[in-house]
Amino acid sequence: MIVKLLRDAQTRMRSWWLHDRIRVSPLEGKLLRVQAGDLVQVGQAQAEVVERSVIDNPDGCTLSLACRTSSDQTPSGDALLQIELTPEGDISAILWKENDRWRELSSIEVEIWLRS
Repeated sequence: MIVKLLRDAQTRMRSWWLHDRIRVSPLEGKLLRVQAGDLVQVGQAQAEVVERSVIDNPDGCTLSLACRTSSDQTPSGDALLQIELTPEGDISAILWKENDRWRELSSIEVEIWLRS
């Protein structure tokens, strides 16, 4: 009886461990937790997030982060970081808009410093 219970528990744990969890890379998870007041860096541009909004789309949603930038090479200004998500919650694109130009990024090109 106890052996059957242990075997059952082991089977359930293995199933949970291998199949039933949503997996997101630590970089992507950190990117999705960004809030107003956090700092991001894209290339040489350092920015403070001043506003966070989520926009629902028919094919997922978009996390939009309005930023105030500062860098040695460009004057401070406004920038926009957009993270597009599929309905399953996977990141499909990361876009950075600065000086009226859009640029597609990978999650490793964005450094994040969370306030807390």
